[in-house]
Amino acid sequence: MKRIPTQVTKQRSKELTELFASYQTYDGLVGEEFVVLVTETSFDGKYFVGHNKFYHQILVPLDKSLLGKMVRVKIYETGKYFLKGHVLSLIQEEPLLWQQEPSLQQQDSSQKWKSN
Repeated sequence: MKRIPTQVTKQRSKELTELFASYQTYDGLVGEEFVVLVTETSFDGKYFVGHNKFYHQILVPLDKSLLGKMVRVKIYETGKYFLKGHVLSLIQEEPLLWQQEPSLQQQDSSQKWKSN
């Protein structure tokens, strides 16, 4: 295959970079509501990170009671790679199985088998 001249490569790269910078992926989602599972702290430590069923990264306020919970959020701001949401309601009050004490996990699974 013949090598493309450096100037052509640079021009094409510049055009693609400009195209990529020209649009916002999530702008149409402002005002939408999603159910989100809050799983971790953001890289900058200012938010908790959750994901919806489409695996969109949604930033929510840093409130320790939200970690590991399912919440309903309304999107108020978007960026190229993220959505920010206000928490509207808590959907799941009970901690997820992986958040429980190990002894409770064993008890839960043993009870599951006994009931069948």
